[in-house]
Amino acid sequence: MIRPSIKKIAKKENWYRGKDLVFGFYKDYIFNIGNSSFFDQLQFKYIIVRLPSLNQASTSKIKKRLELKFTKLEFGEGFLSLEFMETSSYIKIEEIYKVLDLLVKIFQDEKIEPTNCCYKCKSKTVNLKYFILNRIGITYCNTCIKSVEKQLENINKRNDDIEKNYLKGFFGSILFSIPAVLLWVLIAVYLERLAAFMSIAFFTLGLKGYDYFKAVWGKLTYPTLVLSNIFMILFSNVVTAVTLLYLENIAITEIIYHIQYNQDIQKMIIDNIVLSFILSFFVWVSVFFALRFKKESIKIAKKA
Repeated sequence: MIRPSIKKIAKKENWYRGKDLVFGFYKDYIFNIGNSSFFDQLQFKYIIVRLPSLNQASTSKIKKRLELKFTKLEFGEGFLSLEFMETSSYIKIEEIYKVLDLLVKIFQDEKIEPTNCCYKCKSKTVNLKYFILNRIGITYCNTCIKSVEKQLENINKRNDDIEKNYLKGFFGSILFSIPAVLLWVLIAVYLERLAAFMSIAFFTLGLKGYDYFKAVWGKLTYPTLVLSNIFMILFSNVVTAVTLLYLENIAITEIIYHIQYNQDIQKMIIDNIVLSFILSFFVWVSVFFALRFKKESIKIAKKA
């Protein structure tokens, strides 16, 4: 959700909007301004500026003038990204304008070409169209947008046609989650603390494992990650129960019997599983909305 302060800037500057940001030209440079989700633990605003290719000297000078003013500063291929935290209160409109003016002054001092042109061919036609390309505001001329749409169509068709082994991603997710299982058992058994919150760590580690094994990102990515998360939650709770019974000097054969027929043991396992699923649900929802933007896309931007 776009905050009111950012919406006011967009209205004043006659900018366009995406799902969670606004963008447009300010003194001949194109800026994207957005904010974190209300569900994020840390609240912040961010500014993304589209820039031409910079040499190392220009990049170093800009970094030097900006690095102490923002929480995060990142240069990418054709852009500069800034992030500033909002701790006790939201940043006011006047402060945002000060940042924009500072950036423009730095760009002008460094003689960086304005970006009021087509992103692809760099032509400064008056017929620029505003688009959202993979959630970032951008401008194209009529000629270039046709080739970009065709290129993205081919990329998405190729990705949809790829039927790689999702099982590889599943096992990668499981493998990387094993340390969390060990920590789960340690907390539950030896520290006598509730370990259900570790279910959140399973998804984080699972994502890393999925990426590490270079599994394909596609329609089944999210179900695969959720399935591995569910498996690890069930496995961890059963291992915890087995460990607790084993430490009571109960034989393995009897442990299996207790898990199958002892209602108290079953209740303990089920209660922990339910709590784990409740905690994981919030992670599943947030990750679902994050992963749904993995697909390459472009669409016409609307006025803010």
